[in-house]
Amino acid sequence: MIYFDYAANYPAKKEVLETLIETEKNYFGNYNSSHFLGKKTKEFVKLCTENILKIMGFSNDFEIIY
Repeated sequence: MIYFDYAANYPAKKEVLETLIETEKNYFGNYNSSHFLGKKTKEFVKLCTENILKIMGFSNDFEIIY
């Protein structure tokens, strides 16, 4: 079957799924918690945000709303 209706959803690439699984395994702490896992997750989100801004050509003065 050939499926052409990708308006609402699109099958994820293998690399994306692998990254998602690794992220879920390693960064599952509550972002706003003061314990180690929360701080670890918060730092990871900060790093990802900085990388996204850099890739898009924006400075760190911009804000990404998730």
